[in-house]
Amino acid sequence: MRLLLTFIVIGLLAGCAGRDRQPHFTETLRTQISIDGTKFFDYFLHADRSRKQGKSTMQGPRKAGSDRSASPRSLTPEEIQERSRKKLYERLGRKLLETGYCREGFVELYSFFDRGNVELRGECREAATVEDRKNFVQSEQ
Repeated sequence: MRLLLTFIVIGLLAGCAGRDRQPHFTETLRTQISIDGTKFFDYFLHADRSRKQGKSTMQGPRKAGSDRSASPRSLTPEEIQERSRKKLYERLGRKLLETGYCREGFVELYSFFDRGNVELRGECREAATVEDRKNFVQSEQ
């Protein structure tokens, strides 16, 4: 399962690679407050495949005797997965700060990585306030 997740993340990153360009993602935060005041959320990132990609970073075959040490080393699947997860948490953290949801942090319930799509379900550490119930009524942001 871990190996499959690693290859999916590699595919996600490889499919969105561009020179000096960040991939464009559509970002969605869906909030849910239960009757007992527990705050949940679903966070989605979807790669925008309709935008034109920049030039490919792939290079043609190397000439005999070319110096391979001049190019940066390739990342391992574990490094790619860790980097992707870190970026996901950074973006999610900014979104939660921007909206004021999960002010005291959250617990990840599950996450899902697929080609160009990421989903994370979480539960906030704090219970909903009266203000939260007004501002976050089954909302999508």
